[in-house]
Amino acid sequence: QETIKIYCRLRPTDDDTADYKVTHEFDDSTIEIRRPKRQGLYIDNTLEKFTFKFNGIFEPMTTQEEVFDRCAKACINR
Repeated sequence: QETIKIYCRLRPTDDDTADYKVTHEFDDSTIEIRRPKRQGLYIDNTLEKFTFKFNGIFEPMTTQEEVFDRCAKACINR
């Protein structure tokens, strides 16, 4: 019996300030998203870095065909 696999697809953005780092290791991928610290007159203790783990992460320039081949093709070919 197979386990459920979770994937993340990053879509292209016009925002040049998007700050993230993707790491691929064997069958796992990790994305680290960083949020700039807010500047102001008050103390900001919110998280600045978030880390999420997936079975795979598709970069912004990944084609729909590549996503299909990795995620759905095996389900159809059974």
